[in-house]
Amino acid sequence: MNRAETGELWEAMELTTQANSQVVNTDVSSAVVIAMETIAGSKAVEKDVLPGNENIPIDDGDDDVSDVEDEERASCCSRKILSFRSCLRSSVPTCFRDRCEAVIKLSLLVLYVIYFVFSMVLTFGDEGSIRLLACTVFGAAILASKVVRRNIIPRLDWTDRKWTFREKLLIAKARRIARWLMYIATTAFIVVFLVLDVGMKQPRNLVSLGGLAFFIAVAFLFSNRPAKVNWHTVFWSVALQFLLALFILRTEVGSGSVLWMTDRVDSLLKNSRKGSVFMFGKSYTDHNLIFGAMPRMFFINALVAVMFYIGAIQWFVNIVGRFLRWSLEITDRESLCVATNILIDFPTTGLAMKPYMELMSKSELFTVLVAGQASVSGSFIGVVSSFGISVSYLIPACVMSAPASIAISKLLYPESRAVSNRNTYDVGNKKYTSIFEAASIGATSSLHVFGSVVVNLYVFYGLLSLINSTLGWFGDRVNVNDLTFEFLCSYIFLPLPAIMGADIQDCGNIGKLIGYKIMGSAALSYMQLSMMSDNRKVFHDYMESTNGTGTYRYIRDDLYLDGWNKTLQYGYISEKSEAISTYALCGLSNFVSIGISLAVFYTIVPTKQKFITKKIVSSMLSANVACFMTACFAGLLY
Repeated sequence: MNRAETGELWEAMELTTQANSQVVNTDVSSAVVIAMETIAGSKAVEKDVLPGNENIPIDDGDDDVSDVEDEERASCCSRKILSFRSCLRSSVPTCFRDRCEAVIKLSLLVLYVIYFVFSMVLTFGDEGSIRLLACTVFGAAILASKVVRRNIIPRLDWTDRKWTFREKLLIAKARRIARWLMYIATTAFIVVFLVLDVGMKQPRNLVSLGGLAFFIAVAFLFSNRPAKVNWHTVFWSVALQFLLALFILRTEVGSGSVLWMTDRVDSLLKNSRKGSVFMFGKSYTDHNLIFGAMPRMFFINALVAVMFYIGAIQWFVNIVGRFLRWSLEITDRESLCVATNILIDFPTTGLAMKPYMELMSKSELFTVLVAGQASVSGSFIGVVSSFGISVSYLIPACVMSAPASIAISKLLYPESRAVSNRNTYDVGNKKYTSIFEAASIGATSSLHVFGSVVVNLYVFYGLLSLINSTLGWFGDRVNVNDLTFEFLCSYIFLPLPAIMGADIQDCGNIGKLIGYKIMGSAALSYMQLSMMSDNRKVFHDYMESTNGTGTYRYIRDDLYLDGWNKTLQYGYISEKSEAISTYALCGLSNFVSIGISLAVFYTIVPTKQKFITKKIVSSMLSANVACFMTACFAGLLY
């Protein structure tokens, strides 16, 4: 480039600089507004970054501020619009801008209160009004707890009084006396009730009491440290399970509440059928398992995520968790995990409790493993209920398994040292930004569960056929006919349903179901149980149609009705045996769940892989024992 060209270039640059300076001088106010908005936007971005999410990339190249600057440089019209918007924003009082969200929420609340009062005055007394009242009370409790936790508790001046040594002795003595009085009163109540109500009216049900004692004794014999067992925790876990069973199975309020909840769950699950009809057509029932039953878990997981977003899950977990900690003398972390497992599936509970897993002792981790495998999630209940299993059995079984899992885990692996009991009742920050995001992520997050259930059912059915053909081949070599996996399980697990209180003629069938559950999948066991329940109804219709003279015979495991020329596959079981089986099978404790548990906990607590690998099989067996204890209470109070 020569000297003349260089001079022309500098002159052009000076003219451009002068023009830009004139534009800047004439639009100082707009530039100030843009700068203030840029600073405010950057602060908002910094505020929105949650702890633990600092590494999430933020796309700064397509934000609103960049678009505004580009438009301002591009056209005069854009600058006028931006100036008008700034004037409009400045005309709104600052106090109103800061409280706009609160005003909107308060207005919606007032409108709902008006609607609620109007509805109660017009239609109070029917089922819908009772449902509206219950939901309103539940929502008010959640709202009140949030207000108290955010606005009242931080302002209170918590001061610890300095107790003297003599006062501490008196308080300890009073607690010890009150504890023993509670032991005696509770034991006396249980004994008197069992003698007067069960022993004198239904003495056959006392067999289940022997089964309960058997499971507790076996757990104590295999305890890691028998001398360290906290019998207060074991006693009140079993007592709490008994009181829950008594309330649900023997009182009108308890049974009515379960029936009401069952109707609500059934009506809720009917909505998922609309999705199946929309996606697969009205003929989806021809393949109901894959197109009707399994997709229900997407629908239920989306509802659970929405409940988590509005805070209902956290409220329930806090209430139940605090009660378990206070009554059973377990740590906050344990009670929180056990309470969460009542509503949420095991892997999700582990991820929600990830910040506390590293702080847990070995006994606490073992309790978490047992409680997780002894429970089922809401999505699994939705799938099983589509098979025809009564939700009135499944819902109480989920609740009663919680104290049973604590009793068994604390017998087998008691706490051997003092553990810090810090308050950990915050179930994490809200991980959703809107209710629509919660529903979407909640539904898609259950894809791995859907795939796991479908694949395991398919594979286990194939493996079961292979095992039966192999066993049949070996049996033929020694002239033993009809040697199958079901035949072996019916004898191996025959004593378990017998001591749980099932009818003797049904113990073989229930033993098969237990074998299916432990070796394969609980869903497969419930499918077989549903077939046996339907067969009972068909058999009763057959006997009624023939005035009790109809002939029938067993062909291997099937029941053949001669008069109708019909075969009832797998036979049938009584109503009492069906109830006991439903409680005994209500848990994801099988060899398939071991792989899921290892994958989850290896990710959550990699520093404790050795302990988890060592105890995973024993925790699975312990979870089954906890389910069997729940079945014993069902047989005792049936």
